[in-house]
Amino acid sequence: MNKGKAGYRLAALLGLAVFLLAGVLARQITARCGMKADLTENQLYRLSDETRQLVSSLDTDVRITVLNAEAEYPLLPGNLLAEYAPLSSHISITFCDPYTDPLTVRGYSEKGYDVALNDIVFEARGRICVVALEELYELSADGESVTAIKAEQKITSAIYQTAVAAERKVLFTDGHGEQPSASLMALLEENGCSSAYAALSVLGLEDDTDMLVICAPKQDFMPDEIDAVGKYLETGGRAMVFLGPEADSMSNLGDFLGEWGVEIGSGIVHEPRLNVGANEVNVAATYISHPINAYFSNNRYYVIMPSGVPLAQRFISLGQMKTMQVLSSSVDAWAQGTLEWERESGPFVLAMTSERTSAVGGEPGRLITLGSGQMYGDDLMQTPSVANRAFLMQCMSWLLDDETLISIPAKEMGDPYLPVTAGEVRAFSALLTVGIALAWLCVGLVVTLRRRNL
Repeated sequence: MNKGKAGYRLAALLGLAVFLLAGVLARQITARCGMKADLTENQLYRLSDETRQLVSSLDTDVRITVLNAEAEYPLLPGNLLAEYAPLSSHISITFCDPYTDPLTVRGYSEKGYDVALNDIVFEARGRICVVALEELYELSADGESVTAIKAEQKITSAIYQTAVAAERKVLFTDGHGEQPSASLMALLEENGCSSAYAALSVLGLEDDTDMLVICAPKQDFMPDEIDAVGKYLETGGRAMVFLGPEADSMSNLGDFLGEWGVEIGSGIVHEPRLNVGANEVNVAATYISHPINAYFSNNRYYVIMPSGVPLAQRFISLGQMKTMQVLSSSVDAWAQGTLEWERESGPFVLAMTSERTSAVGGEPGRLITLGSGQMYGDDLMQTPSVANRAFLMQCMSWLLDDETLISIPAKEMGDPYLPVTAGEVRAFSALLTVGIALAWLCVGLVVTLRRRNL
């Protein structure tokens, strides 16, 4: 009996030892080999391919300092930060408790940076970028709940701004009713661009301007303003022009765009089939073969262009100028003509590029014209399941000749919004009402025939 009890005890101890050893080994393997699984609904802890490519290609050391003890820092951003270090030997992450190491905080303050508990400080190439904890989240309108996570967007953007991005200056025209959205400004900031407003009739265009943005003006430009924009583009400047429904009444702006091969139509594009939200003016644009659209060849994203202005391509090539279509409507689209009884039929160009080579050499002037003044709205730019944010980033990349620009959308906490066009709704309805009934009918016929042959 005693020998039997001793054997049971020894077996139990050995079993416990094996269990503990297995746990330790599992922990070590997970820590060393990264064997983790992100089971969250929207992959909150998984870094995007864009982040992985950017970080793995770093050739500059990036020092990341988290101003809190590691055990006290919030779990989600802490775990996400840990995913960056294995991607590159140039990434170093340090947790610094400001209460036990006040000299670090004082050092940043002496450099002119106001830092606080839970801030993340990024340092590379003599640049410093500070990201506050609240910037990692997107809150509801009442500010009481988190609706989306922007942690990867902010962290990767900070790495890009300090270690990769070239400093660029973007000017927004002002004085014609332009209203750029906060999301459009944020996209520029995330890619290392400093932005400012410029009244062309007063200040003109500065020589160091990297890109000019015209955001759906409601009043026409003066001739001297048009001249300033023309001279800027002729000397290798880059410009992005958004047009609203008022554009067809702006003769000066229209004549200028016409010289660059862009003709502004009248009315608003209605899309009976390729629309979202059961609204014909919420056009889901069709991609045309263009370098800007190469990114979307393997991604099922729609660019939504509300209240789109119909454009037309005046010429493909003329002298030193060449144009290319980027987005278009379907053949089913229509737009109201100049007269009340007129109705123009599609397809319409919704976005196009123009490029003019210089006769004396140097960089070519580039222009992209987009027929919607609402496509850069905060609602569309912050919806990860539509392509507006990524598309505008690709437009910027083409304009600036920079393939390293980033566009990482926030990750929603709940189910992401999936845009479905009206044509797809009709197809699904036909499948449910007719397709399934026909399938059951076929099954019934097969069963009946088999029983008759038995």
